[in-house]
Amino acid sequence: KINMRYLSSVIAVILATTTTTTTAFSATSKTKVPSWKMLKSILSPTITKTKPNTYTYSETQNNPSILLNNNNQYVFYRDTNAQCPYAQRVHLALELKQLDYTTVLQTPRNNKEDKHGGPLLGLPDGTLIYDSIQALEEIQKISSDVSPNLFPRVSGSVDGVRANINRRSYIFPRNTIFLEGVVPSLFKNNAENDDGTVEMVAKSNHDVTCEEIDEMLEEYPDGPFLCGEPISACDISWMPFVERYVSQLPLLYPEVKPRSDFEEIKVWLDAMERLNPCYSCVVRGDAMTYGMQLVNALKKKQKEGVLKMDESTISIMEKSVSTTEDPIGIKRKRRGIVYNPSNVWSTYAQNKDYLANTPHEECASCLVKLRHDLFDQITDQWCKEEGRDKEDMDMALRQVINCILTDFTSSEDEFCFVDGALSKLSGDARDVASMVNECISVPRDMGAIPASVLRKLVLDAPKPR
Repeated sequence: KINMRYLSSVIAVILATTTTTTTAFSATSKTKVPSWKMLKSILSPTITKTKPNTYTYSETQNNPSILLNNNNQYVFYRDTNAQCPYAQRVHLALELKQLDYTTVLQTPRNNKEDKHGGPLLGLPDGTLIYDSIQALEEIQKISSDVSPNLFPRVSGSVDGVRANINRRSYIFPRNTIFLEGVVPSLFKNNAENDDGTVEMVAKSNHDVTCEEIDEMLEEYPDGPFLCGEPISACDISWMPFVERYVSQLPLLYPEVKPRSDFEEIKVWLDAMERLNPCYSCVVRGDAMTYGMQLVNALKKKQKEGVLKMDESTISIMEKSVSTTEDPIGIKRKRRGIVYNPSNVWSTYAQNKDYLANTPHEECASCLVKLRHDLFDQITDQWCKEEGRDKEDMDMALRQVINCILTDFTSSEDEFCFVDGALSKLSGDARDVASMVNECISVPRDMGAIPASVLRKLVLDAPKPR
């Protein structure tokens, strides 16, 4: 999909006209950094494609025939920022079943409770479903001949899937409060003062929660999922909350590490990412995104005067977010089974002409497409430093994208930048990469695996500039 022959010829010409032998271009020389036109040509034709049948809510209101005339079975209603865990459930089910669907991006959904927001799923007969579990049931009903079976039964009288779906509310900490962007298990009202302030749920509660999840997984030794093998509606129901929990909890209690300290949880999450490419590639969020959502929620509550937490504590937490690598981008081997992000991505991207062949090419493509929005977000911060203007910022981002294209090894054996490549990036390029990295929200802007390429660049690039 990426014109690699063109890429090779462009690089050869540029290298032939310079005295350096490095593969990454220096942002100090405009002639050595590919133009946007050149980058788009290298990324053609993927750069010109977008996911089909995706519309904003206003587009469907202004032109109702969009939904009436489409040939898809379902309409998936997703919040614009891709933060709603209930919409995430429906998205994963549609992808697992490999069903055709139209996506409608609606304004931020009230995701405090499942049923109290906009619709999640539209059926062929025009029925709108607001409850995510009901949506999963409808998806299974209409696609019962397609694997996996989301609601397998142990016997006629035993429905383990629905029983285990309901166990989540008993295993996770109870009597907690909702904060936008935060898994609803971390904070509660201050019971002692009854003054409207909020406080963290005690560490001991989380220790019990992690132990009980681990024990629950041990109840089904025939597979790595919550109900054994294969994945079911139970995993789909739990996962949006679990992935937030394992990302956000260690920021509040660094000594609690659900993913690394609990073997069955570790195996479960590994299986979710390795065996379900759609989950890893387009549905899953990442640690950076969830960490920033937690930090922003805490800053907001502190500003409102209802959170008793020092600014320095939140600042330390924010720094921790920027230095944490999500496992989604780490090649690993566990119990003899290898997880490689490149293989997972290539499996999902096959026959999808709007996706690049490799994660690093997809990351570069998304950054090119998003560049104007990214510039709008970082310009003020960039120009605060004397002597830096928008032209420098533009050139620095092009250097970052070029480095991703030419110096990242995404193969069956490797998933990393080549040795020494990042040390050749200019200080401006490293700065703009760091700023852009904080703006990228997963999966809204790109999938977790492509995003991990940019996250790696920022983490591994030499500091200070």
